[in-house]
Amino acid sequence: MYTRLKKLFAIKGYSLFVICVLLVGTGISITLPYLALYFTEDLGMSAGAFGVFTAVSSLSGVVANSFIGKHSDRRLDRKLIIILAAVSSALGYSSYLVFDNFLILLIIVSFFSGLGAAAMPQIYAYAQESANESNSDDKTFAMSTLRSLVSLGFLVGPLVGTIILGAVGYKTLFWGFRHFSYNRISCVSISA
Repeated sequence: MYTRLKKLFAIKGYSLFVICVLLVGTGISITLPYLALYFTEDLGMSAGAFGVFTAVSSLSGVVANSFIGKHSDRRLDRKLIIILAAVSSALGYSSYLVFDNFLILLIIVSFFSGLGAAAMPQIYAYAQESANESNSDDKTFAMSTLRSLVSLGFLVGPLVGTIILGAVGYKTLFWGFRHFSYNRISCVSISA
């Protein structure tokens, strides 16, 4: 098993993909469980309004992802797409620091988070292309390992989020996610 794992790092940029997916998984799981609490407790939003907010922002992610995915498969620069998606995601989470109006948050977060949703699938597609170019014997294992690392981030993130939330509050929690998004940009920008 050790030899098999070692061979994965022969894939060009694989160590950076590992770092990126860990950052994405951890960053999302640090903030996502606490959005409902933030909206209902801090902003005084009703549960129904939060449901509308979640539905609209999720649908914007699906629409943006479909559009971006369709065009990225035509050989657009995946690296640029990932960087722009990470910046968009950081801007979306930064808007929680600035705005507290429902309608403004709905529009801004739906737009930026919708565009930011493309980061993860594009990272996977970029990793798949790298695995194909390196003629790796174990492409399926390489991709499964990356998906498992995202899950590992989801295991660690809620605990980290609870600690941050308890110590310093929501504003720092969202600032922390913005920081994770910028780290994702750094991962991608040095990977090729």
